[in-house]
Amino acid sequence: MARMKNKNASTSAWRHHAKRTPSTPHTQGAAAVTAEQVRSMLESFAKNHVVTLSALTKRRIYKDFPNVPQGVSLGWAQLPERQGQGFMLGIFLDAQRIIPLSYADTQGHVFTEARPMHDTHTAEPVFAFVKDHDGVLPDSSRFSSRMPYGKTMGKQADGTRLRAVVAGNIVGRGEDGRMLWLASWLKSANRYSLEQLRTPLPANLRTNLRYRDAMAIAYFAAYFVPQQLHVLIGYGSGNIFRRLGREAPLSAIRRSVADTAAAERKGLRVSGLEQFFTDLMSEVNALTPINGLEAEHGAEPLRLTTSPLSDTYSFQWTHGLPFDAALQSLRLEGNLNRFAAVSAWLEHNDLQGLQPIEDTVTREQAALIDQALLRNPALLALGAPSRLGQQDQLQHEYVDVLREDGFLAINDIIELAGRITARFAQADTDMASPESNGNEGPRKSTTQQTLHDDRSNSTAEPGQRNKHAPISEWVYRRAMATMLRKLRLPFRFDTEFRVNLEEGRVAIAVTQAGPALMPAREYDTERRQWRQLSDQERANRSVNYNLRVALIMAALAFGADESIGEVDVRIDSIGLEEAVARQDSAIEAMVPDALNTFERLQKPSSDTVEKRVTSTQPTSAVADTDQPSKTVDSYAQSDVDSEFEQLMQGIDIDEVVFSEQFDQQDKLESSYDADNGIEVSVVRSRDDGQSDPLADLQSMPTMQPLVSVTLTRQQFLEHMAAVGLADPLATMRLFNATLDIDSTAGLVPTVPPFSLQDERFGPKDAQRAPEAENVPLSDHAAFLLGTNDTFGLAIERDDLLSYAMQTFQRLAENQTADPASRALQASRMIERINDPELYLKASDIATALIDGQSLQGMTFSWSRELSQERTKARDLLFSGQIEDAVTHAEHMLARYDGRFHDVHETMPADGNTPRDAVPRYFNSYAERVVYNKLFATAGERLTLVPNDLVYAHLELAELLSQLRGPEAALPHLNQVVAYAPAYAQAHLRLAMQLYRMEDWDSVKAVALNALRVSLDRESAADAYHYLGYTAWMRDEFEVAMACYALSAALVPGNAYRTDQMRELMDRMQSQCIPVPSSLNDVARVLTKAGMPLWPSSEIADIVGPAARVAVDQGLFVPGRTLAVADARLSEALGRGTAAMEQVQMQFWRSLNE
Repeated sequence: MARMKNKNASTSAWRHHAKRTPSTPHTQGAAAVTAEQVRSMLESFAKNHVVTLSALTKRRIYKDFPNVPQGVSLGWAQLPERQGQGFMLGIFLDAQRIIPLSYADTQGHVFTEARPMHDTHTAEPVFAFVKDHDGVLPDSSRFSSRMPYGKTMGKQADGTRLRAVVAGNIVGRGEDGRMLWLASWLKSANRYSLEQLRTPLPANLRTNLRYRDAMAIAYFAAYFVPQQLHVLIGYGSGNIFRRLGREAPLSAIRRSVADTAAAERKGLRVSGLEQFFTDLMSEVNALTPINGLEAEHGAEPLRLTTSPLSDTYSFQWTHGLPFDAALQSLRLEGNLNRFAAVSAWLEHNDLQGLQPIEDTVTREQAALIDQALLRNPALLALGAPSRLGQQDQLQHEYVDVLREDGFLAINDIIELAGRITARFAQADTDMASPESNGNEGPRKSTTQQTLHDDRSNSTAEPGQRNKHAPISEWVYRRAMATMLRKLRLPFRFDTEFRVNLEEGRVAIAVTQAGPALMPAREYDTERRQWRQLSDQERANRSVNYNLRVALIMAALAFGADESIGEVDVRIDSIGLEEAVARQDSAIEAMVPDALNTFERLQKPSSDTVEKRVTSTQPTSAVADTDQPSKTVDSYAQSDVDSEFEQLMQGIDIDEVVFSEQFDQQDKLESSYDADNGIEVSVVRSRDDGQSDPLADLQSMPTMQPLVSVTLTRQQFLEHMAAVGLADPLATMRLFNATLDIDSTAGLVPTVPPFSLQDERFGPKDAQRAPEAENVPLSDHAAFLLGTNDTFGLAIERDDLLSYAMQTFQRLAENQTADPASRALQASRMIERINDPELYLKASDIATALIDGQSLQGMTFSWSRELSQERTKARDLLFSGQIEDAVTHAEHMLARYDGRFHDVHETMPADGNTPRDAVPRYFNSYAERVVYNKLFATAGERLTLVPNDLVYAHLELAELLSQLRGPEAALPHLNQVVAYAPAYAQAHLRLAMQLYRMEDWDSVKAVALNALRVSLDRESAADAYHYLGYTAWMRDEFEVAMACYALSAALVPGNAYRTDQMRELMDRMQSQCIPVPSSLNDVARVLTKAGMPLWPSSEIADIVGPAARVAVDQGLFVPGRTLAVADARLSEALGRGTAAMEQVQMQFWRSLNE
């Protein structure tokens, strides 16, 4: 504690001096304190803690250290007591006396305890050097060479000499106790260079430093001096990113700008990127209150998230926002991404030894880099070059954005897309089971690779990238979904795509970034000054930006597979900017009306008793006169606002909110068709020529098509090779694009010639449900799906019967086939469907087909009657006739259960009685595949039961459990389990009633059955909960705790289970029973007890390959469900990450109609 007081004493003296002297270190004047006075104050404050150095003590004194009061010298001393293991940092009173401040060891740590023999093994450092990576950089002034610092602007240094370097970060402990990034360092040839320091230092204090000098100078310049000046923050973007990651968005932005201003006031260094950040935030008015986005009770409505795929920022909001606030948040989001993109480019320069870097970039250079990246989005389209895994590998040849446009870089993206798809194809080939051998099960899919791996490891030669592995629907869609979600673009976008790989056709739709999101000003290199952009210039930039983004996506589609011959691209508007413009126009139109109304109210009414004679000179603001009225102009603005407020009473503009369309970047927009993706309608003006301002105020954004174009492969690739993205508008017109441009609004709505829902953009009959037609499957697909035809994937009985009747009707109308043949086809279908009600009508169907009679009047009634019976039972229950309701329901269920269990009794007596039917219910297509692979037996004749039959059993079980106890519910729940053995919830409902009966052996058996077929975390967590409580009641405490822990890990936040687990833990600890302390312990305990770990490889190896083959076979309806289940299981198995959720969503959407 004595040493801590010493430090406080010396630094207090410094602060006392700083309050009385100017911030400039060596300013002298009448009021300035002399160096002798400063030393005297320091001696007075720390007189009991001064260390006198011997003549043999190694030391280094830094005189005239920047931002240090005159007369104060900082430095280090190597005390002999430490025997070379560390050194003291402090303030030198003279060459022999030092006031210790901190102690630095030989491992890059600095501690506040400065006693010579202090043990630092258990101490927490306040300052440290942290290694980041090894690399190779060209020689430059960064290492104290003769080359002028920052001479080259984006090109590698002229010399060929390269240096092996170690790069690292400088961190220090902030006031909140957490370590924060402050600066950076480089080490080469055992010499250090310090970079990104707040304190301005001459070159001799920044480069070619030995270890002790580097540590001491870094500590003083990056930590101690800024701390005394109350500006302990990281340099440049590091401080901004830190705040954005920890604080609410607007608070982080404003405090970051305030940090920059404070650093400038205190004479510290500020990076050009920091200054550019201030410009960007000022441009969108983020530094002043923003209506609708300010914090309420300490909580801001916006939450900033970062995509781990594209490294872009996006806002999420918890409640609806007014249109103008939503648009403002998108502008703010775009400017944050522009800042981050410039930072990424500078970071790459830093890693490659190029210039400028953040330590040298000017505000103007940062602006020019931003302009270049906006002008050519392809430069960062697939991520920052510095994140490519290998520092010397780029997605394209490096472009000096300060001198070059780089428009041809899109050709390298085309090549990269092919390599990415080839890796997906190779991964899927590795996991697929051979078609020639149906006995070998499929291996686990490894297609969820990151783009980082694709870039780092892709070595396929051009033209050979897709030769070794076939590209399937699954592979192409996964690759495209990954690349689209990894696109690094500054402005938020949503996109859909469809693929018809067999015909080589792809369709893509993407939302635009309108003129409102474009920069409001830019730096003019010719005039060397900033200038405001006109509405026309912003509209032109919006047009070019959106067209280039569309061409980038087309390039990815063509590059992903050489078989793609045509890409159709749509650019759509979400309508937000248009909605805001309509509201603004409506308000402008209504203000004069409000004022006119106010004026009329001020006039005497014509029916008043006392009338006044008006002057010949009109006095009303609305009087008929040729002279311009000055009445409106004479009103104060507050009066106008007040009158408009009165007019708008009862109409809350803020209630017209934009709450869903941009909830998450990866989420389907609400303005899109829920099933079919981006589908739009052109907004037309009112036919009567009238406009309703109130309607405009309340109108919602409407998706509108702007650009439609069909690109052909050879012409597109040749054009990109020749001009790249230089003139996107000319490129679009070359391909006869449908587009229209307004000088101030940019792209305006058009009538699109195609829709993503057109059949040509998907495999033939891909959206046909399995129940809609019986199609035979290939041997490979039959093995993976557990059925030889699509009827083996059916889950809806009514749809099957509907298709059967349509088929019978077509047969009846087909007069070219002979009656016997038609009857035989009908008989085969009846046997394949194996439905008891259909069997009852088999004779009538055969007779009609043979006699050529119509089947128009024939219908199936069991499902309808069952629904009516359920309704009657509910009516009896709600009317208070509980026993009658139960009796009615039980009789109904007995009757229908008998019908579906005794199918053979309904067959005509023709000697062809089938084997016993197997009645089944399926909640999803994924469950049907699981059933086919796990439960179906050879030769089994499955019968689908009506959904209402299962629902009625569940309803009656719930009612009986409340009326008569859990025992009464068991028959119905057992029946549901018999109908749906692959439905986890059926088992869990049964487990619940057995739990109430305390039949622990049965609970365990049923819960294990549920766990085996669980396809989601929730079901698995419920199963583990029942297993845990059962083990507890059987005194298997470790197993019980392991089950509870796994249940909580799968679905955290369940208060009831948490309370049970806490009680169990208390009991175990009271009995000195070991408690599993990690998931590894949980796995060990459960494995030892013979308990399965969810998800098991058994079910994962069923669902994953089944999803893939369903998509590849063009069975998108079951394929979507299987793909969702596969994603959930893969994530639980650790084969996927949370970041892959966006890719999964993009992939699933590609399977929509």
